[in-house]
Amino acid sequence: MHTTHLVVETREIDPVEDLLAYADPARPLAWLRRGDGIVAVGEPLAEVRQPSAAGLSRTAALANAWRGMVAQAEISDPVGLPGSGLVAFGAFAFDEESAADSVLVVPSQVLGRHGDRFWETRIRLAASPVSEEPFATQPYGPHWAGTVGPGAQRPQGYQDSVRRALTRIADGELSKVVLARDLTGSVPAGSDLRRLVRALSTGYPDTWAFAVDGLIGASPETLVTVHDGTVTAR
Repeated sequence: MHTTHLVVETREIDPVEDLLAYADPARPLAWLRRGDGIVAVGEPLAEVRQPSAAGLSRTAALANAWRGMVAQAEISDPVGLPGSGLVAFGAFAFDEESAADSVLVVPSQVLGRHGDRFWETRIRLAASPVSEEPFATQPYGPHWAGTVGPGAQRPQGYQDSVRRALTRIADGELSKVVLARDLTGSVPAGSDLRRLVRALSTGYPDTWAFAVDGLIGASPETLVTVHDGTVTAR
């Protein structure tokens, strides 16, 4: 038996009041909606990073790496709910030429909730000893406020882009244009980033609030979900 394959053990636990309180304040890993979801606890077990590479799809490369992990993993998951068992948190660059890496983060410990059911998952290498250390909360840091200002696309540049788009639509060259404008912000050093995740999750309860590799946000859409062979979109 390979000692480098993953051993994954999930078990049902008593209710947990606040999943996010167990996440890392500086590097939270979370996926939450209306109290349901999963958070990583402690240090990640592994990170698989995929920088930009000519002729290669980063998403496809990470998908292959994930399939390899799953194929060799020894998984015990009597809970059998979305988010239990072997999971990874992913952040993927939309543009293959983006300077940002695409990444999969495999946690070592996970807490999850689905309705009135709660579970913990521990993930380790087969050669590593079994850990029975209890999960512990981390007190929230003080409230903080960031600053936001113009990014690379200045207000005048954005207005010029709108005019060009309208002209091309009027000329029949295009039928629809989606424009975006970036903003640059800063966060005080040492801030507890879980507070941003909590604010998004509380302020927009119908969204999926997420935190992965420094990417924090909330989305009203689930583009695609697969569970037990059924594919759905919202």
